[in-house]
Amino acid sequence: MAASPRDAGSPPTGNGPEGGERPTLPAILRVVLYLLLLSTLVGLVAQAALRVIAPEAAAALAEGETDIDIPFDQALMVQAALLPLILLVTVLFVRRVDGGTLASIGLDRPIGLQRFIGWIAGIAALVPLAWLGLAALASGVRFGGWNHELTSQASSLGPLGTPLFYLFGFLIVAVAEEAVLRGYVYSALASRYRWINAAGASAALFALLHVSNPGIRPVALLNIFLVGLLLAALRRTTGSIYPGAIGHAVWNFVLGCVLSQPLSGLVTYPMLDLELGSGEDVPVHVTGGTYGPEASILITSLLVPLVFLVVMKAAALDDEDGEPPAGAETDG
Repeated sequence: MAASPRDAGSPPTGNGPEGGERPTLPAILRVVLYLLLLSTLVGLVAQAALRVIAPEAAAALAEGETDIDIPFDQALMVQAALLPLILLVTVLFVRRVDGGTLASIGLDRPIGLQRFIGWIAGIAALVPLAWLGLAALASGVRFGGWNHELTSQASSLGPLGTPLFYLFGFLIVAVAEEAVLRGYVYSALASRYRWINAAGASAALFALLHVSNPGIRPVALLNIFLVGLLLAALRRTTGSIYPGAIGHAVWNFVLGCVLSQPLSGLVTYPMLDLELGSGEDVPVHVTGGTYGPEASILITSLLVPLVFLVVMKAAALDDEDGEPPAGAETDG
């Protein structure tokens, strides 16, 4: 049975997940064990997937090379191939170790999901577009139409198939990331601590996962943390990871493909010939440098009010729920 957004988004009222028996292991230890197990298995499966999808890169890694440039479409396919493993490990862990259900970690489809999709996808697309508008006002923009280098390349998927391939790939990867961070990690911590503390911890982990990306800057880590906090608050208010996964995928697609900007330091599939600054030097705090708009303070200025509104919406559930989860830490 599908969980309603309200029920699945509320803190547990019993001692364990969904009011069941309290898990034997502490929440933090469960999260650590889950991440260790998952990272080990993901590493093994990713190597196997790389040998199939990008054999040259896999051979170079086997020879000890470290500076390897894997085409983004191949890297995306490798990441997407990990989704079944991630879901399997997450479901087994929450059932066997936590004694929880799919709904307890937001994997159950909530009632009324359709009403979330439109506005979440719209906001996820509007924030990058608003960044482009502000950046254009600050530095100017040169638009040269479609990216002719890409349109001239033959593609078996066709002119519409390739963008759809990337959009679908982003969605699969987003579901995998949300299942880990806003699914298990957030839910396990929220069963013991206040939801905002669990949200902050999952957001901090989200930021740490991007530390090794090319061109990373402190502003980028702040923005990634804010996005993580936003997604965790969305997980609480909707009771599901899927609205956040949709927003996550749309954000990546619009930023990396439609606006043709670096995405977390990576070049994806730039559909447009778009350049900020009209050939002049543009302040890195506007463009985000080689990391892309996610390292721009303009993105920060757009995220802060959005995060505030969604967090306040999630916090309002505390007033309706009354007492925090059994064993949860309290302030003061």
